Amino acid sequence: MTTHILTDLLGAASLSSELGGFRVLQAPWQIAYTSPPTNASFSATPVPWRSDESVDAMRAMAKEGKCAAGTGLARNESCQILFEPSEGVGKLGVVFYGGAAVDPRAFSPLARVLSERYSLAVSVPIFNGDLAVSFGSCDTGRMQLAMEVFPDVERWVLVGYSLGGIAAQTDLWTMMGGGNEEMLNQVGGIALLGSHIDQGGTCGAIDFSSTTIPATSVSAELDGVINQTNWKAAAKFLPKDDTFWLDVKGGNHAFFGSYDDSERKAIFGLIDGVATIPNFIQRDLSATAIAHVASRAGNLPSGTEWWKVTSDANGDDAETLPPTASPTKSPTETENTIGKDTEVPTPSPSSSGIRWAPKAAISVGFLSTVVIGSSMWLF
Repeated sequence: MTTHILTDLLGAASLSSELGGFRVLQAPWQIAYTSPPTNASFSATPVPWRSDESVDAMRAMAKEGKCAAGTGLARNESCQILFEPSEGVGKLGVVFYGGAAVDPRAFSPLARVLSERYSLAVSVPIFNGDLAVSFGSCDTGRMQLAMEVFPDVERWVLVGYSLGGIAAQTDLWTMMGGGNEEMLNQVGGIALLGSHIDQGGTCGAIDFSSTTIPATSVSAELDGVINQTNWKAAAKFLPKDDTFWLDVKGGNHAFFGSYDDSERKAIFGLIDGVATIPNFIQRDLSATAIAHVASRAGNLPSGTEWWKVTSDANGDDAETLPPTASPTKSPTETENTIGKDTEVPTPSPSSSGIRWAPKAAISVGFLSTVVIGSSMWLF
């Protein structure tokens, strides 16, 4: 069981006085601040989830443990922002786990691209405190909630940004450890944006290297939040021959979403790089990488046991690659590049920051940390 310990050195009352017009969560929470969405994010968010009141209500539900599958939640009150393709829901979907202390509506522009351009059903979970990791749990249960709303989706890609990447990979790892093959058969891939595999958590040392699950890892050249040394060291824990690597030249950590990150330096001690490309460029590239995973998930036949590893005649582990696998090089083998013309298959509806770093001295009046097992993550 994963233990998440949040240390808050400044109470919500004193914090709120320092934030001016920036948004402060209404519910009492150890992290009193959340980065607000941009105007473009509000516009991209479907009407039922556009207001602060609706999102606050679902944050409160999450805090009270009411965001669970099988409890008869109404569609618009199911603790998730939903994006349904205009052509109708097909066979492929995405669960997008947002970053720590970032309003979930900040990911609406990216979710809308996935829905409208690539015909993917998308669920953006709403968490208590806008924190995807849960106290004393190795399973957020959010894929199950998405499945209830979109029952026709046969394969789900779990996408995690920053700390949300920890939640996405932990959910998948827990499914694998629990041997729930029915659930695993509905997972079609995993995508990490500005995140990496965590080996220090008490939910187990996560390692997908011996699986053939379609995966992608998207980084940004000017990301000043993620620890590059830790990111490169963790690359070996993604599927060896089934991971698509993309480094966005000119991108930064915040541009994986669409939110105002101007207060995060003062509050969390985070200093992101200055992007030299427009936000929509990084968003489009990220969406394409996610769609690349989804296109491979759509080609996985029903019953494909990607999580199982076969053994060769010598008893050594030997991977079995699906016919559509396209091996790529990891950051430990070659430099990441973009700009090459690569046609990415578009999935058809009918086809079957956070600083990952050790504890560091930060001379600010507020410090929040997450301790997962023996590892400390700053955000």
